[in-house]
Amino acid sequence: MPNTIDPGLKREKILNTFLEAFRQALLSLTTFSTDFTADPLTEGDEVSVPYIPMAAAAIPFEGTYTAQDSEWKKKKVQLTNHHFVSMFLRDTDIVKTPFATLQQQARTKAYQLAKAVLQDVLAPVTAANFGAAVYAGPAAGFDLDDVADIRTAAVKAAWPQGNRGLVLAADYYGAVIKTNTFQDAGAAGGTGVRETGNLPRLYSFAPHECEVIPDNGENLVGFAVHPSAMGVAMRYLAPQEGHTYFDARPLTDPETGITVGFRDWYDNDTGTRKQVFEALWGKEVIEPAALMRLVSQAPAQGGEE
Repeated sequence: MPNTIDPGLKREKILNTFLEAFRQALLSLTTFSTDFTADPLTEGDEVSVPYIPMAAAAIPFEGTYTAQDSEWKKKKVQLTNHHFVSMFLRDTDIVKTPFATLQQQARTKAYQLAKAVLQDVLAPVTAANFGAAVYAGPAAGFDLDDVADIRTAAVKAAWPQGNRGLVLAADYYGAVIKTNTFQDAGAAGGTGVRETGNLPRLYSFAPHECEVIPDNGENLVGFAVHPSAMGVAMRYLAPQEGHTYFDARPLTDPETGITVGFRDWYDNDTGTRKQVFEALWGKEVIEPAALMRLVSQAPAQGGEE
């Protein structure tokens, strides 16, 4: 079917499609301490990411209420990564390309960019930074009992009750969905998990599925986390003054602040409309005790753990 949608409306719909797919793919990053905004910065700049340490000890009263340090602290995070994906449409294709095809292309490109962000941010999730794994085993053996055991480990480590996250690779997230608790609820006429595939909170953890968790050479398949484990920053890389783009602006999710840059121009030599979506980000480890790794199998004798 020919593409007869108004060009301006079509572009906005494609931008919204890209941003929503990008946001969905990056939701697991919200388990960390984050500072995501559309403020313009450049590669190499630093962002002070606020975080709340897990432990802020009470002090005895000795006659006066001496103020403690603020419970808020900040971690400097350098914006060291700048990646982009591109889309283009030739004059000969613009009328005959179905709009649904353009939307699917936007979703695919958004996933590719999000994958680059995720795999870089999660690269420090290693034994060297966060210690021995709290769980080691295949997805087939992972269930709610294991989640309960991870909760026990978090309680013993004095993790605060709120803001606990559990990020799982697809096989492990799916294993929890298949447990009798959720299957029986669906069979009894319950809605929710069997319709959406989204798990509710599990033993104090907010669960997130992430299908691009990097192996990191250590069989990593997930992690339990308190936000103070890592700081992640994301900003908008603005073009210089005097640019000749049709459109250049940040696209920002109002709920999370997740931001992607957009540039749009026309190549007269080739008769091609070109669009670029780009991400600028950085990450730093903050509190090693605030993350517990899950691996598919324990390391071989003499390994890092």
